[in-house]
Amino acid sequence: MRMLIHVPLKIGGKVDINPIITTFLSTVVSGYTFAIIVGTMNGLELPVIFVTYAVMVFGTATFNAILVQILTPLLRKVLKK
Repeated sequence: MRMLIHVPLKIGGKVDINPIITTFLSTVVSGYTFAIIVGTMNGLELPVIFVTYAVMVFGTATFNAILVQILTPLLRKVLKK
């Protein structure tokens, strides 16, 4: 993930989509890591875990990606001061 942060991903030269992609991917990875740990402790098989937790993981990842787009400009202003 760290290497992906340094890759410039701009649409039209202005909109940086890097925070959206990195947030989405990191949330999916951490969400499924949690789901695999909890699912295997409860005796579920891997395909069942992936299907069962798909809505929750991808929904949370989408919400986080949108929230980061809202917070990024605000945080950049604060960190510049």
